[in-house]
Order: sequence, then structure tokens, then C-alpha cells
Amino acid sequence: MRNPRPAAALLATIAAAALLAGCGSDGADGPAGVDRTDAGAKVGAKAGGGSVDGPCDVTDRTTVASVFPGAAAGKAGSVRNCEFAVASGSVTKVNVFYFDGTTLAQYKQQCKDNDIAFTAVPIGDGAIRDQVHTVVVQQGAVLFGVQAIGHSMQAAALARNDPQVMALARAIAAGL
Repeated sequence: MRNPRPAAALLATIAAAALLAGCGSDGADGPAGVDRTDAGAKVGAKAGGGSVDGPCDVTDRTTVASVFPGAAAGKAGSVRNCEFAVASGSVTKVNVFYFDGTTLAQYKQQCKDNDIAFTAVPIGDGAIRDQVHTVVVQQGAVLFGVQAIGHSMQAAALARNDPQVMALARAIAAGL
């Protein structure tokens, strides 16, 4: 029998890229149409001190493992994300995205402009869950997203992970 993990990893990368492209991303610099002229000066400040300079600064393995047991240390991904491999359960990877210099309002507008459906969720200073089951949260100056990838990328399988994704988003927001 074939190992489903390589296929799941490929689908996860495609889903992450679709998320960013779907809501209007023009690549690593952020959503299309968003003025990024002073983006180098924009750094999300953490309430407890320190700053968020990239996706792996948003959270740590301990926080991810508190919701997804078996999570390994995060490593930089290819689409403004930090990937946390998960060794147990139905989830194989958790992606934490960092949208430097972008606000939730700008992100939502890009989703609307590209016909990406989303619903509001009560986390942080404002949050949405989009149609690929990614939760995007504004917490102070930091806009981040959380997505869990499993063996299946079907909508029903992704939806089963929603409670854990929401719990992790809340834990991350509380730590910023």
C-alpha cells in the first residue's frame, strides 16, 4: 500500500498557496493592492515583549503541541508560513502564517475581491475562518493564520480539525 503522507504534504502546500493566492497575495510581499512601502519598518510587537519578524516567531512548538500532541519544532515554509510536523493523530502538519504589514480588514477585502468565502469567529481583536478552514486572526499589530493539514484535504476532513485550529488560534492570540 502506498504511503499517503507525500500526497498529503503536496496537497497541503497547494492548499496553503491557494489560500494566499485566493485572497489576493502577490507572493511573499503580501496581498495584491496593499501599500507595502514602509513594510520593512512594520514588525508585530508581542505584548509580553519581543517581536514577530517572521512566521516562526508567531508561536512555538510548546503552544502547538498543547493542542496537537506530537508536534515537532517549527521550520520555515515556502508561503510565509511556519510548518509544524505532527507525529500523531489525523493531523500531519500545522501551518502558522504571518501576514506582515497586513490588517484583517485588508485581508478580508482581498478575499471578497477574489470570491473567497469566510465567516467571522470570536478570537483576538478580530478573526475569520475561510473556506479552506484556515483561521486568520488580528491580535494587536500581528495578523496570523492557522491551518491544520491531515491525511485528507476533503472539506469534511478539514472541518473535523476546526475545533483544534480554533483552540490553537486562541492560544497563539493569548500569547501575543
